Amino acid sequence: MFALVAVLLVAVVALLAGWNPWSATTEDRSAPVVLEQLRDLARYKAASGDFSELVDVETDARLLPDFVAGQRTLLIAVGTVDAEVDFSRLGGEYVTVSADGKDVEVRLPPAELSETRLDFDRTHVVNRDRGIIDRLSEALSSNARDDQVLYQRASAQIEAAATRTQLRQRAEENTRLMLTSLLQGLGYEQVTVTFDAPTP
Repeated sequence: MFALVAVLLVAVVALLAGWNPWSATTEDRSAPVVLEQLRDLARYKAASGDFSELVDVETDARLLPDFVAGQRTLLIAVGTVDAEVDFSRLGGEYVTVSADGKDVEVRLPPAELSETRLDFDRTHVVNRDRGIIDRLSEALSSNARDDQVLYQRASAQIEAAATRTQLRQRAEENTRLMLTSLLQGLGYEQVTVTFDAPTP
């Protein structure tokens, strides 16, 4: 009993002095961050294209009208596709310098298109029509609606649209201009930059 009273007395005095003996302290014992792998970036992003796509997906029930079963979703997707050139081969047989050291020829692989980077701040569902059965099914389901399939469809459509543009050609021209300026700055008088034909 005496010991309990003594502890309480010490606690009161400590609190009055501004020190809380029961205050919790937090100590971060996390290990330091370890750099597991450092990669040399060898791809030159030479051009980018911004695209917008309207994704219109409709699912119908064969024997029921739309207001009973089925759904239609409209998604506005905004994304970017980059055109990149692989610089990892710069050197060796892909760079040829003339005997007098005045001319240089660089051969590169064709520009490639990256995967779509969707802008999720601007990509959104603008309309979603559902039949009565679909609405009831969604209301009774514990699973949250997943629009991942729509995003994947949007990304694929944007990538397909990018292949029909001049994005790769622009990337190669920008790369040619950049390397020409760089190599001329190093003293080469004649700079020739060529690209391999794309793989069919």
